[in-house]
Amino acid sequence: MKKLVLLFLLLLTCSFAASAQFVDGGVLKRSGGKIKVDGRKLTAEEQTLLLSDIAGIDYNEAWSKAAGHRSAGLALTIAGSAGVVLGATTTIVGALTSVVGAVAGATTGAVVGSIGGEEAAQQAANQGANEGVKAGEPIMTAGLIAAGVGAAALATGVPLLIVHCKRMNAIVAGANQARGVEVSLAPCSGGFGLALRF
Repeated sequence: MKKLVLLFLLLLTCSFAASAQFVDGGVLKRSGGKIKVDGRKLTAEEQTLLLSDIAGIDYNEAWSKAAGHRSAGLALTIAGSAGVVLGATTTIVGALTSVVGAVAGATTGAVVGSIGGEEAAQQAANQGANEGVKAGEPIMTAGLIAAGVGAAALATGVPLLIVHCKRMNAIVAGANQARGVEVSLAPCSGGFGLALRF
């Protein structure tokens, strides 16, 4: 009976001294904003537990900030790419509108002006061509503005994405390096016991 009481007291004392820690033994890798262990994505609780003690430092806040900035960079990169493509397409459509408008205006002016003579036909053709060119200018301007805004978003998003992906990779690399051989009393998936990490 004394042995059982002593064993119970020992386990109770160890349970108060133990701290929760992530004990899965696989290689950690970053997958987007999450961490994988041997191809399995960690749950939010497992990831929080892992990041809370990497060589005695809590990286949860650093990971959250890096993941948020990475997401913003990804969104800006996608939106910027779409803006550049849409702006370039709109600019091309505007240029084609100007060309078609100039040709149609010159032709129409020449036909209508031919009634009044050669000089009137030339003047009407020039006026029609100028009005045709002006028809495409607002479209080209809108396209250039959209392309410029898209390029600015792209120029902001790509560095955000690269820098914060590197920060997240550094945290995972640090976690992999910090995982040396360690024996501790900790909660495990099947209950409570000794955990050997190596």
